[in-house]
Amino acid sequence: LVSGRTVSWSATNGVALTLVYLLDPAIAQASGNPVLWQTVVSGSTNSVDIAPSVVLQSGREYVAVVGVGDASSQRSAFDSRRFTP
Repeated sequence: LVSGRTVSWSATNGVALTLVYLLDPAIAQASGNPVLWQTVVSGSTNSVDIAPSVVLQSGREYVAVVGVGDASSQRSAFDSRRFTP
């Protein structure tokens, strides 16, 4: 779920770290690196704010992606959501 500049996800048991990243699908289709921003969150935190340095254009579509891993680096959850600011 993306609300404003905050990406949030459902709490998951046994979380060690969460990778959150933001993609621009237009760049992915054109050729280039579509990753606009990424961060790693440790522990059971279930939301993060997109860095203020990332410019989100109103009316343009983006994809927020969340991958959750446990202490043995096994993926325990993954989701992505398209959103338009």
